[in-house]
Amino acid sequence: MNQASNAQQPKSPLNQLSDSDIARLSKLETLYVNYDQTQRACEMLRRFHMGARETSGGKFISLIGDSGAGKTTVIELYCASIAVPTVDLDKNDVTPVVFVTVPEDCTVKELCVRLLAALGDPYSHRGTKFEIEARIKPLVQNKGVELIILDEFQHMIDPERGKVAHTTLEWLKTQMNTLNVGFVLVGLPEFEEVVHDNLQWHRRSRGRFQLHPFSWSTPDDRNRFLSFLGTIEALVPVPNNDGCLRTGNLPARIIYATGGHVAFVMRLIRQAAEEAIDQEAETLTAHHFQKAYNVLEGFSKPKENNPFMPNFKRKGVIHDIHRKTEVLQ
Repeated sequence: MNQASNAQQPKSPLNQLSDSDIARLSKLETLYVNYDQTQRACEMLRRFHMGARETSGGKFISLIGDSGAGKTTVIELYCASIAVPTVDLDKNDVTPVVFVTVPEDCTVKELCVRLLAALGDPYSHRGTKFEIEARIKPLVQNKGVELIILDEFQHMIDPERGKVAHTTLEWLKTQMNTLNVGFVLVGLPEFEEVVHDNLQWHRRSRGRFQLHPFSWSTPDDRNRFLSFLGTIEALVPVPNNDGCLRTGNLPARIIYATGGHVAFVMRLIRQAAEEAIDQEAETLTAHHFQKAYNVLEGFSKPKENNPFMPNFKRKGVIHDIHRKTEVLQ
């Protein structure tokens, strides 16, 4: 046996992860943390939903936020809170809330097809536009639908060409009256400009909720984020996880790295936890976050300006997403 074969081979990082570790890391990635902002958004949805049962249709509310702000999390938390059943057309089940993703370059027919599919129609693509559209109202009535949620509503607008899907918007406005249910429009902030500049749409609005990222500007902001991190810590699969995310200026660095957007915060924590497990570390440190930041894509800050580097404090003032604030004391 030669010398090379006698040399100890490095362990693959995957071999260091137990089934339990992988399960907990996966749970971190899909964890829905119901903190104060999501609770308020869910309460607004609940009130609008209850009101939609008692009044005529044609009304909507807006749930807006940047990418990663937690819009989908709010919808999933709300649907879970009212135990929305799985759609099964044959069983004629009651489906109070229907969730539809608006496609890019949205046309009336494509939106009809997606709505029928969400209602459980196994033949949603079959038929002409008029035949497809005619099947919507009977299904909505038979399923006892009370609320229709339209996600990615900004797809009604093509910002690059300044084009608005006016035909689809007008069709949707008619459906709001015809179906006699409440609508929730979910998407990026830019869709509001079109909806609220149109007087007929503006009159139908019954409110809006904007999800804001975490901040580190005020004591209240910091306490909110620290409370959020405290909820996450118990799931971090390292031996000493108590306080591991709230040590020193680590929370401020996490805010800076992610812009405070909850989805990016969760991605970063999960990757840092995996780095810690690979190194068989007892707890999470800034070093693991530094490596995680370098591995992940999608963050707005350049890699060479990694906020978890030891010398980052000397780079001066950190800019909060809303205002300038010196957060590394």
